[in-house]
Amino acid sequence: MSGADKDPAEGVPAEGVPAEGVPAEGVPAEGGRRRRRAPKGQGGLLRQDILDSASAILAERGDAAAVSIRAVAQGAGVSTAAIYLHFPDRDSLLGEVCGTVFGELEHALAEAAAGAPDPLTALRRQGVAYVRFALDKPEQYRFMLMGRPEESHRPAPSELVASGAFADLVAAVSECQRQGLLPPGDPTPAALALWATVHGLASLLISVPYMPWPDIEQIAGMMTEVAISGLQMNRGAAPDTDRAP
Repeated sequence: MSGADKDPAEGVPAEGVPAEGVPAEGVPAEGGRRRRRAPKGQGGLLRQDILDSASAILAERGDAAAVSIRAVAQGAGVSTAAIYLHFPDRDSLLGEVCGTVFGELEHALAEAAAGAPDPLTALRRQGVAYVRFALDKPEQYRFMLMGRPEESHRPAPSELVASGAFADLVAAVSECQRQGLLPPGDPTPAALALWATVHGLASLLISVPYMPWPDIEQIAGMMTEVAISGLQMNRGAAPDTDRAP
């Protein structure tokens, strides 16, 4: 956590002990509500209160910069020192809050693919759902996937590859290959190409929303179709009757 991010009044506890002059866990941060000290063995409840407070601020303000340690402490009704007992800095706190986006994304993509008549149709629907999901949670998406690679809160490549959403994408591509709808081979490069396409579009829509973009469903469908068509051109894939016009 940089000096610019930390409020001078926020003491960082050493060895789990609040810094001098910082109120104990049961004492509220300035302007916050008083919270009773959690019973022994229920520190997980306090941790969840902190996460809920940070999530609420992010949802209300729509800006990750608004999620300061002091604001989170006030929302949870605890001291800033209590937060440092669970999270070493603001980025680690925000990283955990925004990290839930991967599980939610996996659920959204599974919902989009449900009931599709074939795996290629499912891929098309998931491409649109991915972009829509990113636009519905722009700050979480920006924080996790649009920052600088060296930032500590960014997920490691191994975490991204192991995420359920990406694993499901690879499985969907593999099924398309099995049915002759996409060229055979390692499904991972094809899955990465599809992801790069929808991520690139989502990033542009978030960072430059003032461009004359067409309807989101339309542009997301177009870009997903471009990516799928490009993969099919690698080999004369089986004819597909479900292409978008």
